[in-house]
Amino acid sequence: MVVQMVNKYLIDNNIIFGNEIKMGIGIPDISIGVDIPNGTPFLDDYNILKLYDEIMSKKVVSIDDVYGLYNIDKSILKRYLKKLIEERIIEIKGEEVFIKNKINMNNRSKLISIEVKVKDWRSGLLQARRYLNFSDYSYLGLYVESVEKVDTQDFIDSGIGLLSISETEVTEIIKPKKSKSCDYILKHISISNLMKNKELKNIVATTLENTPINKIWKLKFAQ
Repeated sequence: MVVQMVNKYLIDNNIIFGNEIKMGIGIPDISIGVDIPNGTPFLDDYNILKLYDEIMSKKVVSIDDVYGLYNIDKSILKRYLKKLIEERIIEIKGEEVFIKNKINMNNRSKLISIEVKVKDWRSGLLQARRYLNFSDYSYLGLYVESVEKVDTQDFIDSGIGLLSISETEVTEIIKPKKSKSCDYILKHISISNLMKNKELKNIVATTLENTPINKIWKLKFAQ
């Protein structure tokens, strides 16, 4: 019920979001994408993205160099390379591998994760902390009647934002801090899953260009 309240708020404000976007280290109730550039290649395989990152750091490599990067079966690496070719991210000429379309995984796009609880703020805070591994910002959203019971210092110390949720509005009570532990590959995977998941019914087609994070929520009680 409380998740649906936030969903309605996001739909009304034309914000890209999805529910329960699967990640290997956590599944937020709500994921929000902000400033996602048009034309971004969306890949959700960590190994393929890691291989691309290795190739990108060397700019031009040979096939033999690629095979020497990892101690795994060549057939697996060939499958990874094939996927990068199909996505028009790399091309192979003779024995050399070239970057054709860069994936800027450290771009301006932002991922916001939200864990939603009716009243159990302690377990919600622990879950929201895990999301900092793949999100720029992480929130715990609580039903409005439970907000006054939290220890606000725990949120401030951990960098987790706090949202008050009611039937009519979502209000930011505590601002989140930008994550210092966000893995840019995991973040790209999460954004890719958000944008590629065809079963999500509530993705709204907007990139919120130039929309600051603090303009998404009402700020009546923000600290």
